Amino acid sequence: MSHINGTSHISGTAPAHVLVSTVPAHGHVNPMLGIVSELVARGHRVSYTVTEEFAPRVAAAGATPVVYRSILPSGPQAEWPENLQEGQLLILRDAENALPQFEAAFRDDRPDIVLSEDPTVAARLLAERWGVPAIHMWEYLAMNEHWSMHEEMDPIDEPAFGQYMSRISALLSSLDIQRTPQEHFGHVLNGGIVLVPRAFQYRGETFSEEFAFVGPCLGDRGFQGEWHAPEDGRPVVLVSLGSAYNERPEFYRTCFEVFGDLPWHAVLSVGHRMDPALLGPAPANVEVHAHVPQLAVLSEASLFVTHAGMGSTMEALYHGVPMVAIPQMAEQRVNAKRVEQLGVGRVLRPEDVTVASLREAVLTVAANGPVRERAWALRQETRAAGGASAAVDVIEARLASARCGR
Repeated sequence: MSHINGTSHISGTAPAHVLVSTVPAHGHVNPMLGIVSELVARGHRVSYTVTEEFAPRVAAAGATPVVYRSILPSGPQAEWPENLQEGQLLILRDAENALPQFEAAFRDDRPDIVLSEDPTVAARLLAERWGVPAIHMWEYLAMNEHWSMHEEMDPIDEPAFGQYMSRISALLSSLDIQRTPQEHFGHVLNGGIVLVPRAFQYRGETFSEEFAFVGPCLGDRGFQGEWHAPEDGRPVVLVSLGSAYNERPEFYRTCFEVFGDLPWHAVLSVGHRMDPALLGPAPANVEVHAHVPQLAVLSEASLFVTHAGMGSTMEALYHGVPMVAIPQMAEQRVNAKRVEQLGVGRVLRPEDVTVASLREAVLTVAANGPVRERAWALRQETRAAGGASAAVDVIEARLASARCGR
């Protein structure tokens, strides 16, 4: 690997080798691509640990893909656990699997700083062993002593949680990291870069300056293809349940009935596990795709019917698009609740979705002037947070500080 020559934005910060490591899934890789591109534009060299599936997109952003064999769900048919503790345990098992692979990959090419999104991913643990600085990337809502995601979620699955804590303890010990799991979490989660604006964060006013709320860091998404709005001028509504829990044929048929007789143009993204032919004929004003370039559609949309995953929610806020949120799992329910609290949309529980209830929700949100105004105001706040440029300012400041301390 060759170093890229360039001048960094922060005076005195020489080009660095930055390691980025996230869960290899759409909702985890995509939010980091804008930061990768900004780092590279400022002259830094970026390595990104990914599976083969995501190597092309991180390479397109300017990073060197460090491909590893993961045990996590992958591909179009990937199915993730809906239980939070089971999902965390699966990510921890992948860290155990990835550790020897990452150690080998970086044995002679240590990074200067590590960016990671989970306290237990292999790269974050190796940063402790290597003694290099690390920054926690909150791709979701941040937590402190005043607010915790876990207080808003489903009750803890005690057996899964007990197994999770036991495995973390053993893993820390094996790496000679002299902390209990609780101490490790406290150390990692006491600050970082938050990819949501402070206005969206629960109890946002209680977070210290150690938390940099930079908002979504959107980058080029050319790998997702192109989309163009219809020329008839109809309002556009985007419908997507994300990439993980989207095999919902009855829901999409409901959307056919809801939007088929409305003067709108509906774009349905149904995922790769759904055969669109199984849904029957789509109304003339409804497009059905396995996947769409979401940013391109949102830039033209008047409404977003969404699962309220954090990436999708932030992209909607960035474009000032009101939402009807239909969350599919615990974390999404927390996001959806915040959407409704802030007055930029409404929430429907999946079990409450009918033709009548969905039509009522979309018509109410679409016709609500204050909702549109609040969505536009949050658009301004979201963009003012700084995005990828602000995130890289923080990264470079941390690099400069670490180098001064050597």
